[in-house]
Amino acid sequence: MELTLTNIASAYYLSIKSRAPAIIAFPLAATVGCLVSSHGLPPIPSAIAVVLSLVAIATCVYVYNDITDAEMDKLNPVKKHRPIPSGKVSKEQAMSLVYVSGIVGIGLSLFTKPEILLLLATYMILFLAYSNPKIRLKKRFLFKEGTIAIGLLVSTLIGGITAGRITWGVIFQGLFFFFGTFIIYSTFVDFNDIYEDRIHGMKTLAMVLKWKTRIEMAILYALAIMITTTLAYSQLGFNLVFPIIVVAACLLFLRFLIPILNGFEKMKYDRALKSMYYFWVLMQSALVIGSLAI
Repeated sequence: MELTLTNIASAYYLSIKSRAPAIIAFPLAATVGCLVSSHGLPPIPSAIAVVLSLVAIATCVYVYNDITDAEMDKLNPVKKHRPIPSGKVSKEQAMSLVYVSGIVGIGLSLFTKPEILLLLATYMILFLAYSNPKIRLKKRFLFKEGTIAIGLLVSTLIGGITAGRITWGVIFQGLFFFFGTFIIYSTFVDFNDIYEDRIHGMKTLAMVLKWKTRIEMAILYALAIMITTTLAYSQLGFNLVFPIIVVAACLLFLRFLIPILNGFEKMKYDRALKSMYYFWVLMQSALVIGSLAI
């Protein structure tokens, strides 16, 4: 394929679009962390630099992951339609985006605090090691889920540092993401990747734990979040609105988790999956609204 400016721009757009949810997740965690720490009054210039840097670095590592996972993704009924495994974007075009976004991300991080620069570099190195064929952390047990969990935790801490301090609210947010990723990811993400993961020698929680065990863990996680926020919201630095939204989000999630406890049913699973996204969004909304001085 001829490397014209138009072709490159199209390849970049398709590559980023296909991974938009993952790319946005980490800057969003940093944004929420910054708002929680600053009680809704973040340092705008610093926050913008951090968010843009995270967007660029997340683009770098996720497009690189698509390049190294291209053959695996061809076996997945959903992922096979992504730009690289489907052939819409060449690996050369995608690799150029990896270099460009990586350089831009590190360049922007130079305008942040030294500790943020260190955390951003750690995030980038960890995720590149996750995908790199010679290291391939993805193939090591617990690292597939753990890398994402650490990434969200690090992003949350970056947000707090950007605002000037790591509060108990920021710590709660980071732990919510960290443990939630291990529990939710195995049930609603890795569950759909079992076939190709097994073929390529992976070992994930979705493969090791029984269906009922995974759902029980998700139910216990939601109950723990609900109880903790109800009893300790004031000590965590949140207002009364916080536990109200959290309890509502947890009850909504539980409403669709419990029916699939004893076995997989496609229709019920799809409803639970949809409720999981609502739960995730409501929880982040609760963190922001709950941190406001109202």
